[in-house]
Amino acid sequence: MPDEITIDSIPFTFYNLRRLKSFNPFRASNHVLLIFSLLRSSPNLEKLEIWFVEMHEPEIDWEFLNA
Repeated sequence: MPDEITIDSIPFTFYNLRRLKSFNPFRASNHVLLIFSLLRSSPNLEKLEIWFVEMHEPEIDWEFLNA
């Protein structure tokens, strides 16, 4: 058994996982690969919701903070 767990090889099975809801950053392809790995390791999954969300950096009012 390898010491490092990679996305491609989750070393256990989620037999009790029935529902999965995932909120993923829109541009993060490694999150999609993780979802596929979870699907392969979840034989009893009944409901899957995947949401892709646009991540925005917070706008900082530097004038206000420096006042």
